[in-house]
Amino acid sequence: MAVGDLVLDVTSLRTHGDVLYLAGSVVGKIVFIGVDAAATGTSIGLIDSPSYTMKLMLFPAGGATGSLVGNTGTSNGSTAAMIPLYISSDVGLRLYTSPEDDQMVNVTYVEMSS
Repeated sequence: MAVGDLVLDVTSLRTHGDVLYLAGSVVGKIVFIGVDAAATGTSIGLIDSPSYTMKLMLFPAGGATGSLVGNTGTSNGSTAAMIPLYISSDVGLRLYTSPEDDQMVNVTYVEMSS
C-alpha cells in the first residue's frame, strides 16, 4: 500500500474480538464503516493498543458511518456533520460479537502516511 491508496477491507473484522490496526507508522483515515443491518448483535468500536483498556463505541449494532454522520431525514433529526476517524498501530477498530457468515462488515480507509 502507498499514501493515498484507498483500501476496502471486508475480511479483517469477522469474529468477536478481531482488531484492525495498521502496521508501523501508517495512519489511515476512515472513509466508511458499515455493519450489515441484519447483524443486530454486532458493533464496532475504537480500541487502544496493546493494553485494550480504552474503548469508544462508534455505533450500535447494525449500522454505518461515513464522512457525513447524522439523521437529517427524520423528524427532530440532528444536523449531519463530518466526523474524521483515524486508525494506526496505536488505535484500531475492534469487532464486538461475530456477524453471521453472510453478513458484511466493511471498513474503507485512505492511507494518509507511511
